Amino acid sequence: MARIDPVTPSGVVSEHLPHPPLPRHALPQPLAERGSDFHASLLAQHALVLDPDGQPARDAMPEQLQAQLAALLRLLQERIDDLKERALLAGGRPAHGLFAELEQVAAVLARLVMLWPRLRQQLPQQQDEARGRLRPLFASCHFLLRVLQHSAEPDDWQQLAASLEESERSLSA
Repeated sequence: MARIDPVTPSGVVSEHLPHPPLPRHALPQPLAERGSDFHASLLAQHALVLDPDGQPARDAMPEQLQAQLAALLRLLQERIDDLKERALLAGGRPAHGLFAELEQVAAVLARLVMLWPRLRQQLPQQQDEARGRLRPLFASCHFLLRVLQHSAEPDDWQQLAASLEESERSLSA
């Protein structure tokens, strides 16, 4: 049995350990990626609040719907701008995980498509404003898709591109 010295009267703990401490090999995750994960999940949470279970939020009051739409568009803008900035800073070479993050953006846009008819009925002015804000976002998504084509990411970027194009057609009409 290993002997452990008690705490000395001066309050110092003995440095004699029964075994050497185990080395820690945890690789620190870059701050940008940690923030991106949180930000992407926040974006998905807002999409769920706006459109729970893939069904238009029938119980939401127009004011609530308007506030949630504004928050979702702001988060989409921040997320896509962040992805674009990282791709530009990397010299047009995609950062690892671009495909997954762009997939999340496409999923949020697909949920927004389901809500589009309700917005047309209840908030036509806000829908027009949202349409104007979505145009540059889709332009950035097309840029990110071109970056993704030249990456080692999965080959299903074509399916992702088709999903984004379908959302763009629906949200631009």
